[in-house]
Order: sequence, then C-alpha cells, then structure tokens
Amino acid sequence: MSMVFVGVDPGVIVFAGDGVATEPVSGNVVGLVSKLVLMPELPCILGFTGMAGAGRFFAYATEGKYVDFDSLLEGVVDDCREIHERALEELNLPHASYAKMCIALGGWSDLRQQYEAYRCMSYPKESLVPGETEVTIIPPWTLSRIEFMWASSAPTTATMARLGANDCDDLLEAAVRWICAGRQDCGRDENGLLAAIGGYVQIAILDDNGVRSWIPHRWPEDEIGRPLDPTRGFQLPQWLERADEGVIGA
Repeated sequence: MSMVFVGVDPGVIVFAGDGVATEPVSGNVVGLVSKLVLMPELPCILGFTGMAGAGRFFAYATEGKYVDFDSLLEGVVDDCREIHERALEELNLPHASYAKMCIALGGWSDLRQQYEAYRCMSYPKESLVPGETEVTIIPPWTLSRIEFMWASSAPTTATMARLGANDCDDLLEAAVRWICAGRQDCGRDENGLLAAIGGYVQIAILDDNGVRSWIPHRWPEDEIGRPLDPTRGFQLPQWLERADEGVIGA
C-alpha cells in the first residue's frame, strides 16, 4: 500500500503521492510508478493506492465516459468496484490484499461552484480527521467527502511531529511533509505484507489556472531489486530541512 495525500482549500486542490512499486512479501522495489491520474478535461485529479496499476486501469476503462467532475462522482464507485472485481477474477493475485483499492478524487463541481474532494475504498477503513481523536470506520465502496487535509495512510503522531507535518497549514508544504513521514513509517500490515512508500514525491495541483504536476523530491536510494529501507536517504528534501534549521535557529 502506497500513500496519497489530499488537501482542499476554497481556491485549490493539492494531491501528493509517492512513486514506488514493491513486491509486498519480500519488500523488494520492482519499479517506479505514479499513483496520480490527471484528468484536465473534467477537470479533476485522482489518486490510487493498493492494487498495482489501478489508476491506469481506471483511465483506460472510463476514457470518454464522463463530461465533468459531477458526472464522475455519479459513476466512480461503480466503475472502481467493477475494476476491482475484474482484478480479483483475472489477475490471479497471490493474496487478496494485493487487490485492495483506495481511491481519492478532487475536482471542480459546476453544480455547486466549488472545489471538492472525496475518497472511497474497497475495504473497511479506519478514519481519523487531523485534529480529532475519535476513529471512525468507513464501510467499503462509500464515497466520503474530504475536508481540508487527508491521507490514505496515517503516519504516527511522533513521526509527523519530527518531520514538521502536524502544524503545517501550507498545503503544498504539508503534502511533501506527509509523504515523507509516510516513508519513515513503512512497515508490514496484519497479513505480513509490506506497506511501502517511497521512490519520489509527486505533487499535482488543480486551481483556476488548470491542472499541473511535478516531482519535488526523489529517493534514488530506493533501488530496484532491493528492499525499501526508509533509513536510507534524506528524511525530507534538503530545502525543507534547511527551512526547519532556520526556524530552530531563529
């Protein structure tokens, strides 16, 4: 399971994702792959974690189907459920957890004249809103609204604090810090499969100027054929580490 971050403000939506693919049992890196899908024609951004290639499957299966973000909201759950079911039937996955699917989508709603973001999972998911303490369980295939900031995987509070993510209100900076914190907390799930986050940090933005994406940080230490090790490489991009040193030294 990789990591996708979503931040929503009245005038912008910010997505971030890591860029590594691993073999979940061995933890070996098998490639670099984007977890984000840009659909400027709607306009919207989607983020996928879990099942390998889910974003590309979705883009191929729904090409030309939707005319705007509002129509996407009406059909995305059924489309993702169908993709998930076909994967279980056709891909001969060695473990059901390989086909877990988490989808985040954000775009401009013409009906409501605002930027909106939502999430949906193929499995029951614990949810904790930043700043709150109560954990809720979201049922599978439930489209839930994202308010302000959310991530598909939650780094520990200690790691978030150490990497300066807890009190960061700037969405772009928070996006980078959250993904970096996720890499530091890589570990195995209840089935013994590695939840790997790494490779690079990819940012995607949707605002009144359109959709755009770039990679502000890479971890070349996450080498293909070797297990992902979060102790290798910088915890944060050096430009953020320098900024933190400036604050501490002020």
